[in-house]
Amino acid sequence: MPGRLHASCALCFFFRLGAAVLIQHEEEAEIAVDSSEGKALEMAAIVRKAVLDAGASGRKADEAAIAVEREYTELAADAQEEQNEAAAEIESQRYEEQNQQAKVEEQRIEEEVEKRVKEEVEKRVKVEAKKEDARVVALEKEDLKKVLRSVKAEEKVNCEKQEAKELETKMKFFPGMTQMSQLLQWNETTAGPRMGPAKNMEPLQRGKGRIMSLHDMAGGYQEIADNDYLSMFQSWNVVDLFVYFSHVRMSVPPLQWTAIAHEHGRPALGTIIFERNQESTDAISALRSNREQVLSQLVKVAEHYGFDGWFFNNEAYPSAWNKGEPEQFVKDLKAQLKSSSLGERAQLISYPYGPTSEMFEHSDGVMVDYNWNRGKNAMSELKEAAGARAADVYMGMDSFGSLRANTEPDPSTVGLCADGDFSLGVFAPGYTFEHPAHKQYSLLAVDYDRRYWDSIAKNFGRKAEGKGEWPVLWHEDLPRKSRWANHADLLHKSDEEEEGEESKHGTAARSSKLIKQLS
Repeated sequence: MPGRLHASCALCFFFRLGAAVLIQHEEEAEIAVDSSEGKALEMAAIVRKAVLDAGASGRKADEAAIAVEREYTELAADAQEEQNEAAAEIESQRYEEQNQQAKVEEQRIEEEVEKRVKEEVEKRVKVEAKKEDARVVALEKEDLKKVLRSVKAEEKVNCEKQEAKELETKMKFFPGMTQMSQLLQWNETTAGPRMGPAKNMEPLQRGKGRIMSLHDMAGGYQEIADNDYLSMFQSWNVVDLFVYFSHVRMSVPPLQWTAIAHEHGRPALGTIIFERNQESTDAISALRSNREQVLSQLVKVAEHYGFDGWFFNNEAYPSAWNKGEPEQFVKDLKAQLKSSSLGERAQLISYPYGPTSEMFEHSDGVMVDYNWNRGKNAMSELKEAAGARAADVYMGMDSFGSLRANTEPDPSTVGLCADGDFSLGVFAPGYTFEHPAHKQYSLLAVDYDRRYWDSIAKNFGRKAEGKGEWPVLWHEDLPRKSRWANHADLLHKSDEEEEGEESKHGTAARSSKLIKQLS
């Protein structure tokens, strides 16, 4: 190796000389190294010639040529290796680029596939969604139909319940009315049979004291009030006018009361009531808002059912009315009643008022509240205030007075009114049936009621048909413990006492005989 290195160094000059010559023959600025054997030999020949041309010996030229050949071969090998490495690098880069491009393309394809799949899925989802929506809509429509059917059914049931409730309320007090709204809605089409005004009814006599019976029997509109007591009451000859009273806003007399009253030539009145409660305040407000219609309807109701006017019971809170409002209402109602088919015989009596009130001027009569002053001066003042209309002043008396600490129709009270030419307003005479008779119809109950009214008639200065004496006892001949017995109890005598009579005439004959004895 040292020899080679030395030879290489010795030949360096010649090599450079040969290289310079070679460079001069090349077209490019850099030596293009070729790895082929022919190129190396060519370069060696060029160098050898250049060395010879420089004056060196043939041997030196050969050594230089050999050295150049070797060097060139090594350089060419190194260059080739570098080229190979560069090519490999380039190939690697190209492969990497291709690989990257492939990945990009693969990603693109994946994204495209994913996009298409997503689009297809979305499309299918939309289609399915539309189908589902259509199905849901159909179901919702069906559900809505079911809901609507359910709501309609519920509304129908509620409507029917409400109608049933309203009908129940209406029929419970028919033909009376509990609310102003019922009066406003009233019409002859749904009012039931028309009785119409009585024929040939004479107006009440003027200047002569009267006796007015105000029914108020267990609330009215029930069997004991409108059947039992109606059958028990036989004293139409004592009573001058009858008022069907109940705590219903507009108490219309049941037709049987009106018919029997007219049969005996007595007028029958309904009741308009306003009490001390919020319901009455609201009713007055409704009246105020529909005043003309209320007046018209009250007249039409009286004409349709054939009764003869109204008893105006005003116990509402004073603040419920405007000043002068109830008086003007009564005045207008009275005028419309008398201009209707009822004529001048129509009556409008107001309570609780006296002859000193403005209401007396606008009413056919007033009823003074119970527990009025019985003093001589007070009665004289009433007489003076009433003037020629003393008979239009009905002095209030309560048949339950002994139980409620109110004025009752005892002999002294009735006689005091008769002396002043005042009329009587006997409230709740059904006391005879509710209390002594214990709400049990019997011949004794009939007799007791007749004697009760006979006592009132006698003390009022009228002829009495029976033996009515005050206090009216259930039967004075009975032991006190037996005062509440009914006629059946009295008829249950021993078989030995009644065997003969019963065999001839039976129980009915003995009952009739008993009544005659009680009279």
